[in-house]
Amino acid sequence: ARLPHRRARTSVRYLPRLLVTYLAALHAYLFKHPFGFKYVALLACVAAIGHALLFFWNRYELQALRTAAVTAARPRDTGPPLDESPRRPSRSYSR
Repeated sequence: ARLPHRRARTSVRYLPRLLVTYLAALHAYLFKHPFGFKYVALLACVAAIGHALLFFWNRYELQALRTAAVTAARPRDTGPPLDESPRRPSRSYSR
């Protein structure tokens, strides 16, 4: 049995951005300090990426599996769209 990876909508949306941010920070450090602590920075980046992967797996992927939002027949979560911010009713300023 294969384990599902990045199938919950929240993971698909935010995990790649977070990983790119971590890798960009690593590259910025390596280019800014070429004779710095390269292996310590790499270890910190790997630890942060591992933490992010475990966080998203535990928080979102397992929940999607438990609620059957992700199944073998439906490999991606296709529920209602994510709402980034609650929409407020538009105000009319006419007097």
